[in-house]
Amino acid sequence: GRVVAIAAALAAVGLALDTQAKVVSDVQALVPQDLRAQRDIAALQRSTGVCGEADVLVEADDLTQPRVVRWMTGYEKALLRHYGYSPDRGCGRAALCPALSLPDLFRVPAQVQTRGRIRALLDAVPPYFSQAVITPDRRTATLAFGVRLAPLDEQQRVFDEMRRRLHPPPGVRATVSGLPVLTADANAKVSSPWRRALALLASLALVALVLLAVFRDPRRALVPLAPIAMATGWSALVLFLTRIPLNPMSVTLGALVVAITTEFSVLLSERCRQERTGG
Repeated sequence: GRVVAIAAALAAVGLALDTQAKVVSDVQALVPQDLRAQRDIAALQRSTGVCGEADVLVEADDLTQPRVVRWMTGYEKALLRHYGYSPDRGCGRAALCPALSLPDLFRVPAQVQTRGRIRALLDAVPPYFSQAVITPDRRTATLAFGVRLAPLDEQQRVFDEMRRRLHPPPGVRATVSGLPVLTADANAKVSSPWRRALALLASLALVALVLLAVFRDPRRALVPLAPIAMATGWSALVLFLTRIPLNPMSVTLGALVVAITTEFSVLLSERCRQERTGG
């Protein structure tokens, strides 16, 4: 009883401290610096100022309406100004830089005064160029922004700001998208301590339900569940004491520990039960 009490107390401390674990999301700190892909990304950013692209996908029944084009132009300018980009300085250290977008085709305000002028300009642009920013049916377009290589949590704050500033006109739908956006969103979710705790509790509950369904005996189901729950707390405690930071992969360690300990805990407890049954 004392051994189990001490073990359970250590596990509880570990689970509590797991919410304080630091998650490192800087790709440059997670991969070997001599990796070819890492060198290529660094060279790309030195040459262009960016290493990836985030898009705002804009959808409407007719994107050639002047009010829609003016909104897209205003949104792009305000966002770039907020992050310190200017045509004179270039990207510099700005978190966002302009990429090819629909507003880039309309440099003169008079070009967006009427829908006829907008359509005429789009018809005059070669299709191989215009199709990169708007579909032929004029119902879907993109606002593209170059993003710098940065820790995922910093990128997530930039993308959250992009979403916060999205106030499209009535009848227009706008969504922040792109691979960097999906990566940063996924990292934010798996790095959340409360999401990790909820996922851990959910996995333990799922294991308990499966064992109950198989054994149809609460004692046979709960006995192997005890070391499973405690092992997850011990692993979190060891990581905290050794000050090993988590990353977007190792942050899911709790679920992995549950998977491994379930197998061995069930095998050992059932083997013990067989021997006791046999005398």
